[in-house]
Amino acid sequence: MTVEEEPFPMEALAERISKIFSKGHVQYIEDQNIISILGGKIIVDENGVRGSGPSAERVKKIFDQFKMDLE
Repeated sequence: MTVEEEPFPMEALAERISKIFSKGHVQYIEDQNIISILGGKIIVDENGVRGSGPSAERVKKIFDQFKMDLE
């Protein structure tokens, strides 16, 4: 018998990010399990944040805090 890890709550993270960026700029793509921000300029998956610039840095801080809150 194996114990599987809980799936990373991407939808909850998308909700948290959408508090900073307007909802229209944050899209959770369920079938790919990613969050697209600002039309794909910033992509978030369970491994981290891809993108650059001040907005990406802000998303990375939210992501890091979210992961700490899960632990």
